[in-house]
Amino acid sequence: MSFTQQSFALPLALAVALGAGHAASTALAQEPSAAPTGPTTPAGEDTAASLGEHVRAIRAAHDGGDHERAAALTRALIPSAEELAALFAPDADPAISAKIEQGLALPPDAPANMVGKLLAPPGRTEVVVHAATVAELRAYAAGSPAAREFPGGAQKVAVHLQPEGRRLYEVVLREPGKELGSRFHLFFWTPKGWRMLGPAWRALPR
Repeated sequence: MSFTQQSFALPLALAVALGAGHAASTALAQEPSAAPTGPTTPAGEDTAASLGEHVRAIRAAHDGGDHERAAALTRALIPSAEELAALFAPDADPAISAKIEQGLALPPDAPANMVGKLLAPPGRTEVVVHAATVAELRAYAAGSPAAREFPGGAQKVAVHLQPEGRRLYEVVLREPGKELGSRFHLFFWTPKGWRMLGPAWRALPR
């Protein structure tokens, strides 16, 4: 598929919902960046702080002109078919993960400077990360962090995920001092690093 900016903006991983209707909370405290363990991804663990480091690493590479690294860190967020299979419950419709995988695909010939800036929107340098477990998203209790900070579609996706204790994350990139920003949905940790589902509810049966 030849690259165009329009087609590049369509994959689920790249769809960004502005934060209307979702109050932003206190930003992650800025911590010293972890030293990269290789050319692609920094060291990490299943925490909001670690995910914030990954996103900030993308920003640092992009702003520093290292577009290849920014693009590699962004592409690393796309889960494999095996990682999706491990995320979804055994009784989940396999067509759901197949549609997500298709929607997450990035054109292999997309320019690195275009890929690398997807999680580095201009001026939106403040990183806010929210976390909720699969069980909390399923419950979506009024006033809970899951209901406050995750879109309603996340509840619909969580019904199909496993295990209940798995944490999922919402990332908000905003301008310093602003309440709203660009939202990126449903990150999760794997033994190989961070992955992202994006607005996966679009792949659910209607």
